[in-house]
Amino acid sequence: MRRQILLAYTHAGFHALLFALLCAGMTVLGWLSQWAILYGLAAGLGAAYGGWWLRRWLRLERALRSPLPQTWRAVLERIPLYAGMGPDERERFELLVRLFLARHRFEGVDGAIPTEERRLLVAAGAAALLFGRPYRGLPHTPTILFYPGPFDEQFRIHRRGPFWGQVHGQGPVLLSLPAVESEWFCRDGQNLVLHELAHLLDLDSHGADGIPRDLPPALVRRWRLCLGEIQEAIRKGQSPLRPYAATHPAECFAVSVEAFFEIPHTLARAHPQWYALLSEYFQLDPRRWLNAEEEADPFWNT
Repeated sequence: MRRQILLAYTHAGFHALLFALLCAGMTVLGWLSQWAILYGLAAGLGAAYGGWWLRRWLRLERALRSPLPQTWRAVLERIPLYAGMGPDERERFELLVRLFLARHRFEGVDGAIPTEERRLLVAAGAAALLFGRPYRGLPHTPTILFYPGPFDEQFRIHRRGPFWGQVHGQGPVLLSLPAVESEWFCRDGQNLVLHELAHLLDLDSHGADGIPRDLPPALVRRWRLCLGEIQEAIRKGQSPLRPYAATHPAECFAVSVEAFFEIPHTLARAHPQWYALLSEYFQLDPRRWLNAEEEADPFWNT
């Protein structure tokens, strides 16, 4: 699996190298022709791009080949989702964690330090979203930016700021540390890391609409209908999903992802059709790893 995942994440680089070799051959064959300069330029660009991807592949290969440090495993074992997995499932989860860490930079704002534990808690969210479909990957946003608390519309730290996290299509993922450090360990259906990473799945140049970009076409109509029904149930107070999910289809999807991986039994009982769609999309059923008895009542329903 390790080699297959590497190829899935770096196939573009190999295509670039092949393109460079082809152009180089055309350069030699047409050296005396008027196209020789263009062939040579294309070969150089292809080689540069392919070389960059080859270095990337080697870096990922080293990261995935290295054994998981015991300190990392100790952090992951505190996450209920990982703790409930068997040995083979843990191995896949750990591989996805290492892959995410190798592909992303972590930075801090106003003294927020991207410690090993904090980076792992974010990578665990990516591993959860990709576990059932490890060859797809998340849209690549290279930087994860930690904030020491909530922030306002100008991205300034503010203790009453409206934002705890935010995602930008080609920019960083912004995450507030208090939520990152606490929400994996209380299974109440609220998890900032899962929420913001879920937005990456349906975000495109036109924004987010609650429908993942790689959703199979056969599911789109049912998915759209379910989103509307779930939002209506939330407005009527007939859903375990928090009211924020009713504000926009994209938020309904992201909040549902939180519940899917944190309180799957509760979500499946309340919205069985929606749960089945999420399970089909993510290619897994988290109920096999999580006990129903440990699911907390969402605080917005108490």
